[in-house]
Amino acid sequence: MAPSSTFVPSASRDVTPLGADGLRGVVLLAGATPGDAAGNANSTQVLLSALEELGETHTVSHQTSLVPFYRTRRVGAPNVLLGTQPFSIHGEALLPGWLHRRRLHRYSRGWVVNSRYAGGLYAAGVPYAIWEATTTRDELRASDREAVRRSGRGTGIGRVVHEALLPVGERIEGRLYRGAAVLVAMSEYTRRLMIETHRVPPARVGVLAHPPSRRFLGSRGMNSSET
Repeated sequence: MAPSSTFVPSASRDVTPLGADGLRGVVLLAGATPGDAAGNANSTQVLLSALEELGETHTVSHQTSLVPFYRTRRVGAPNVLLGTQPFSIHGEALLPGWLHRRRLHRYSRGWVVNSRYAGGLYAAGVPYAIWEATTTRDELRASDREAVRRSGRGTGIGRVVHEALLPVGERIEGRLYRGAAVLVAMSEYTRRLMIETHRVPPARVGVLAHPPSRRFLGSRGMNSSET
């Protein structure tokens, strides 16, 4: 178990070192759009506020689309919007990430709130850190189709599809974990699920509780001040 809420995991040896040439001094934060209705939008805002204290931070989020587009804007969040195809929760950004890899790869590093948003960075070869709320299986277990409908977040059909394709989604989820330069959970509970579900070495998974500290963000070279 992690000894504290700021336990620092060991970095993966299978990814490019952080600080590679790109948009030096700029971190790309992937996650639900701050202020959105998505459950992790608040976590994205919290991490964005912490990262902005360290330097310039851009945001990237997803929009369901048949066309895997890449759009940018100077003002407001997200700075980058990817057109995604959610055949599985964690595979939705793989295609646009790969097609627009040259544009995304201008960023030298990234942070991800919820691993479902890591696909674009993974496909583009951008080194990233994951801050995970929970695993896909646990998220599906905690909800049902009727609850989704009552919340006004959709018809619930998407949840049924994701549950049917859970084996595929979990394979992608595990790959995104293994590809992360830094891997941290929001709680000890989630850390245990990540280790048990995907057999991730315990030394690779840390815990970063709310709110993320400036000291922690700078401790693994993920802050924007390092090049």
